[in-house]
Amino acid sequence: MEPVDSDRKLGTIILDAFDKNPDHVAQIDAKTGEQTSNGKMKECSIRCALWLKKLGIGPQDIIVTCTHNHLDSYVPFIATIFIDAIFNGWNYNITLDGARCYMKQFLPKVIFTCEKVAELLREASRLEKLIVEIVVIGKHSSLPTLIDIINSQAEEEIANFIPVNLKNPEEVAFIFFSSGSTDRQKGIMKSNKSLLSTLLTLPSFTSTVTQKFLWYTTLDWASCIIFILQTILMEQTRIIPTHCVVENLFQTIEKYKINRVFLPPNFIPYVAKSNLTQKYDLKSLHFVIIGGIKYSRDILEDLKQNIPSAFFYYFYGSTELGIVFNATPACKRIESVGIITNNVKAKFVDLTTGANLGPNQPGEICVKSPAKMIGYYNNLETTKQAFDEYGWYHTGDIGYYDETGEVFIVDRINAMIEYRNHQISPVEIEETLLSHPDIQEAIVVALPHEIDGNWPAAFCKKAPNSNVTKEDLMKLTSILEDYKKLRGGIHFIDNFLYTTCGKIARNEMKLLAIKLVSKESE
Repeated sequence: MEPVDSDRKLGTIILDAFDKNPDHVAQIDAKTGEQTSNGKMKECSIRCALWLKKLGIGPQDIIVTCTHNHLDSYVPFIATIFIDAIFNGWNYNITLDGARCYMKQFLPKVIFTCEKVAELLREASRLEKLIVEIVVIGKHSSLPTLIDIINSQAEEEIANFIPVNLKNPEEVAFIFFSSGSTDRQKGIMKSNKSLLSTLLTLPSFTSTVTQKFLWYTTLDWASCIIFILQTILMEQTRIIPTHCVVENLFQTIEKYKINRVFLPPNFIPYVAKSNLTQKYDLKSLHFVIIGGIKYSRDILEDLKQNIPSAFFYYFYGSTELGIVFNATPACKRIESVGIITNNVKAKFVDLTTGANLGPNQPGEICVKSPAKMIGYYNNLETTKQAFDEYGWYHTGDIGYYDETGEVFIVDRINAMIEYRNHQISPVEIEETLLSHPDIQEAIVVALPHEIDGNWPAAFCKKAPNSNVTKEDLMKLTSILEDYKKLRGGIHFIDNFLYTTCGKIARNEMKLLAIKLVSKESE
């Protein structure tokens, strides 16, 4: 395909892509096999955009989606781009308190939602006294539905539709959320230009071969937005899964001969240690995207062994910055997150002095990127704290690079555990625990201690029918230095707590650890 200009209007780019091949199968529902063509995506998105324009929605207005992934979830997203408004996705597992908080913070004009949370959102708007149009993607007895507004538009209006192009490409077009794995979620403002800059860094973007692509993240995550745009602009086919279960993933790959997959972090250890990869034909899979957290060498080697046909695109980035480092076939070490992305600058600085560090010296990763955010929504102070006076974004992550330029992630600064005069990286202990074949997931958190500051404590999830004991794992971790011992104990649990993008929710797990230990000591 022709190169995409990041200064060009996104709505026009999308419309041109739809028109190029109207019959192309853009989406397939994995469960039912139902398909959506480019032509249908174009028509439904335009119909929704016309309805929004008639409501008087303008460039500074916020349009929200709050829904799971399905064949119609793209409609309000593309429609929002077509009218140059601001798109904001909310997770469909939202609570009433969470919905009230978001409504107060973002003051959306329209919310497109699934049937599951329609009444919750209506109640939240009532309690906040917010006038907002709620549209149900599905059926509802008293609220307008997406099919209603799509069918209410005249044919001649559709044929004459032109996307609204009022904004500068660097103005706010999207509001995403930070992962919330180690801190409170923040609204991240991004422009069309910054989003296209991220899209252009993906190596698959230059491919000329039609691909079938599957991912699990929903419209409240930048990854979902980027992948939707990628599949449209590259004439790829999106396969929409129904169940977030590892075996269902393998079944879907085999059934639809999927080529590309973005695996959520909580899937990684299960795929790496699963015997089910021998049960299904996964040879069509040749590109697996992984990121979000640090993975051990053992886990990555097991992944490669289980899916030998695939290249594992291990990357480091964030919603604030886009993709910073990414693996290439030339990278020598499987556990590296690769080399620096084109047009991005990075440095590693001493945590105390701020001095620039050389190879193999761990320090905070600081970045300048063309895909950087505009700032945090309604949070000027936090935005100022994120960037230093020279424009470097301080990631809060510790990493280093070697003599060849490959980059390695150590841990989050605020995840480090202070024990006496030592700084302990939870990841190092977690990797040791995960090296046991019967441990599927592990997390190490800090338990407050009145004398020592904090004690490391571990949560582990055992494989089914496993007989591994706490004593076995204590022996396994005895190879680590004495100050890294799990003085807070090892605790087996059946279910971990996750953020909506599949990362383990460290803050919530820490609170759970404190409650569990308190209960055990009673």
